[in-house]
Amino acid sequence: MEAVRELVKDHVRRTYGNLIQFDDPVYDDGNEEWSVNLKSNYPKIIVDDSDPPVRELFFVKLSSLGKIKVHDDEILYYTPRKSVVNNIKDNMNIWMDR
Repeated sequence: MEAVRELVKDHVRRTYGNLIQFDDPVYDDGNEEWSVNLKSNYPKIIVDDSDPPVRELFFVKLSSLGKIKVHDDEILYYTPRKSVVNNIKDNMNIWMDR
């Protein structure tokens, strides 16, 4: 599992940047592959309407942003970066609408 974690860690940093994290790899016996969920604690600054304005930093927990599948120390599939970015935007819009 450690080799899978290192492979995924390197791929996540190169493909998605440093704001994307991942859960522990889960092994699927049926497909003989590892599945890894992408997530983030995404920073969001909120500016209060008071005088003087107050700025607060929040971290929004976002899960299920994408997947990475690994078999024999090789990445079989990963969610494209554009899809992960769109998932973040969609989740942040939902969070702002609350």
